[in-house]
Amino acid sequence: MNIKEIVYDYYLSWVNNDREKVQSLLDPNLKFRSPKDSYESADAFLENCWKYAEGFNVFNVKHEVYDVECCYVVYGSIDFCCGDLLKIRNGKIYEIYVTFNPER
Repeated sequence: MNIKEIVYDYYLSWVNNDREKVQSLLDPNLKFRSPKDSYESADAFLENCWKYAEGFNVFNVKHEVYDVECCYVVYGSIDFCCGDLLKIRNGKIYEIYVTFNPER
């Protein structure tokens, strides 16, 4: 899979509530950072963040930029907008940096 396919699979797996698929796309040593959280493994990230899968019912892309090993995807809904910088190596997401921006 190319980087865009990996990223789309990742987000669509959240929408489809498919934790097993999400985990298969993450490097076990995932580094995750957001304004509120920080995790040093895929297991810790999913343990603490999977509860948000129920609210993730659409993947509405507003902007996306792809490079060889990373991308920046802005997505959102009526109430919020998130930007994720994802770094991918060997077919796995190994870093995620999240920003939140409320829309009005």
